[in-house]
Amino acid sequence: MSFKKLDLTKMYNTFKNQYEDVYKFNSTRKFYSKEVIKYEYVALSFSFAYAMAYSEEGYHRRERSGGSKSREDFDVFCDTFLGKLGEYGAYQYLKDNIKDIKLSLPDNTIEGKGKWDSYDLTFEHEKKTRNIGVKTTKHFGQLLMLETEDWDEEGKYIPNKEKEADEYTGFFFVRVSYDLIRNLQGRYFYQEKNISPESFASVLSDAHYNFDIHYIPMEYIKSAIKNEMIVLKDNYLNNLAKANELDANNYYIQCGDMIYQDKILSAMQV
Repeated sequence: MSFKKLDLTKMYNTFKNQYEDVYKFNSTRKFYSKEVIKYEYVALSFSFAYAMAYSEEGYHRRERSGGSKSREDFDVFCDTFLGKLGEYGAYQYLKDNIKDIKLSLPDNTIEGKGKWDSYDLTFEHEKKTRNIGVKTTKHFGQLLMLETEDWDEEGKYIPNKEKEADEYTGFFFVRVSYDLIRNLQGRYFYQEKNISPESFASVLSDAHYNFDIHYIPMEYIKSAIKNEMIVLKDNYLNNLAKANELDANNYYIQCGDMIYQDKILSAMQV
């Protein structure tokens, strides 16, 4: 099993007066979706993200393992909102397409530091259990990334090994239309940290969240690790925008190499 490695090129950074390494995509897939996340799931995602970012008991890790970028409350809200939308999109896809599936809703429990679920979704079908991770990105995203420090050479997730939890059986890569979050960023980014939920909710009801979904079996993850499909910290993705600078080493698989939604069920054997 082989995947396309990203192209690596040099681009001149005028702010730093030096050349930088930039990874370029070469196995992409356009975002096209008629799937819309149900409003009830949007509302649940919003409530969870707001609590994680702004409530006293909420906590979301401010620095990813191996990473160096601090995350402010508003960034936490936007990232958590997008991530939870992806989880509900994956949940909706499974519920709508697999008959007699036993599947719980995504967990919206507000936990303290260090208390995290082993998987994003676990479901049972025909007496077989599957433990699924969900990675969510914006609708133009093209890359699944998994931090190298979280995975061993055999493709096992280290935090789950430490908890003696079952292994992942695969991942969903969900892309969600980003317009509302971009509008929220434009409206609230420079305001004070404590923003009322009413302010957010005033623009929530007008939004529609289209999504598409891809499947990555664990065999793909193990192959990426074995073949050292890695993007390196301090390099850039696609261009020299500050937001595209990598703050950790990551294994990766490009979107064009993933299993698209019309072939997911047969690949999962459900």
